[in-house]
Amino acid sequence: MLDAEYLYIALGFAVGGILKGATGAGAPIVAIPIIALYFDVPMAIAVFVVPNLVSNSLQIWTHRATRVPAAFLVPFAGAGVLGA
Repeated sequence: MLDAEYLYIALGFAVGGILKGATGAGAPIVAIPIIALYFDVPMAIAVFVVPNLVSNSLQIWTHRATRVPAAFLVPFAGAGVLGA
């Protein structure tokens, strides 16, 4: 693989990371299509799984004290199921 391809993949991770840091979501939406330009889609997803799990785990751990009460989650999840 060429060095420019590695640079584009790193750029995809960086832009996705900035988006995730700013909004809390969105890294896969940006990074996977950029990686898929150089690999097939299943490989792009496989490459992104570990960094995504690590960043999501860090978010959960960092914000564990501010989690919402179950009284909010149950109706919210129910509405999501009905809307899906």
